[in-house]
Amino acid sequence: MHELITEPEFEINNTSKYRLSIQVSLNGFSFSIIDIDKNKLLALQKSPATISSDNFLGSRFTEWSSQQELFKNNFAETRLLFNTEKITLVPAEIYIKENQDDIFRLIFGKQSGNSLKEIFIEDIPGHVIFTLPIELEEAFKNTFSNYFLLHPVAVLNSKIQSSDGTDKKILALYFEKNYFFLLFYVDKKLQMINSFIFTHINDVIFYILSVLKQQETSKVEVKLFLAGDINSDDELHKNLEKYFADINFFIPDINYESNVFPQSLHHIVTLC
Repeated sequence: MHELITEPEFEINNTSKYRLSIQVSLNGFSFSIIDIDKNKLLALQKSPATISSDNFLGSRFTEWSSQQELFKNNFAETRLLFNTEKITLVPAEIYIKENQDDIFRLIFGKQSGNSLKEIFIEDIPGHVIFTLPIELEEAFKNTFSNYFLLHPVAVLNSKIQSSDGTDKKILALYFEKNYFFLLFYVDKKLQMINSFIFTHINDVIFYILSVLKQQETSKVEVKLFLAGDINSDDELHKNLEKYFADINFFIPDINYESNVFPQSLHHIVTLC
């Protein structure tokens, strides 16, 4: 999907009441436009790409964004999501901003050419720390005068916190092509966030079961939510069904026209 898909209500010259959400990763770029008052998806574009290194993201984003005439419009809110697997969670009670670099370097090694960003998650409470390439940050600033920087896991957590349901233990998995994010909840209280790189389906199963063992939780206790780059007919999904009886795709609570946007919304949950 490279072309912009819009629904009839979309007013291209009256975007001041809309929210623009853009997601950036090594797998490409995508954006959505939401009518905030109606909580309705009005426009969507995905531009898959293979970008070999974070070092090229700034120039590739500049090239791509310069082709989007819509980005010159005024929006009520602009959100930029940088999707990187290099994240860590630090509980608020031990978080010291001055030690942020040391904590991250200890876990991921030296991150030259990157700045560190943090998002406070109130319900933990804790801080999600992640890297942002400096050239990409400059590209963001050159393209938008005002924006909110987010990591996809922060958006996913917010949606899970606001969703209905009384399930005691929830495991949420958000997939990219070669890595996934894992969020584990007990009574809707976030217990952990982590990311895992995988090359085989068995890697995914191993990581999940290891986390549940660490959390002293049986797989039969868990309600599993899936989002991102996964489908019901994938081998990955079929293998997960062997271990979990209660599997659901995480669909955002948003209005949309299914005849205009036939793609399942769990693929773009962080954009909605």
